[in-house]
Amino acid sequence: SENLRLVLLGDSDIACWPVDLFPIFPTAIKEPLSSGHSGATLRDLSPHLGRILQDHGNEELLFVLCAGENDIGEGLSLDNSVSKLEKLLEMILASSQKHQMIFLGPKFEPWQENDMGAKKKYSKMSRSFQRCLSRQDNADCLHFIDCLTMFCGESATIPGAVLGGRASAEFKYFQSDLLHLSVHGYRIWKEVVEQKIKEILVTQST
Repeated sequence: SENLRLVLLGDSDIACWPVDLFPIFPTAIKEPLSSGHSGATLRDLSPHLGRILQDHGNEELLFVLCAGENDIGEGLSLDNSVSKLEKLLEMILASSQKHQMIFLGPKFEPWQENDMGAKKKYSKMSRSFQRCLSRQDNADCLHFIDCLTMFCGESATIPGAVLGGRASAEFKYFQSDLLHLSVHGYRIWKEVVEQKIKEILVTQST
């Protein structure tokens, strides 16, 4: 873990991630890689991941992956998305036993305020992706972060927050399009990812 390289891979949530808010950690002595693609579905990420593994697969990589919401936007089935996610996981795991991956799950967003159908799909995807990671053979190097109500403030704790869709995303964490994260949102992600990396490094050193 002395030469761990951070690799951010995903859709516009990754593409819009401000460089000065990239997660940092003590052993990150290599330049982070960022491969963010606006509008990308999970399937779209395969060739980008393939190129990263081709160029850097012999290094120790720590992936931060975020995708899936565009799959819902395009009307793709959840089964389809899960199988595409599994393909990405297989590519990472087959490349090296040393790689680690943190997956940032889907999040409630302000535009969904009165769209219970959308919230249900996001909630279902979050649970399915979490299960998908945990059932892989090398599940101990795959880490799911539940982001569903991460940007919902106090409403995240009310009864029926998730299952009843009563949690509401707070505007301050998002840009004016009510879809993409603001600097305040990315600060939270930076903190959460750095905490998870800390846990991973502690586990590796024991």
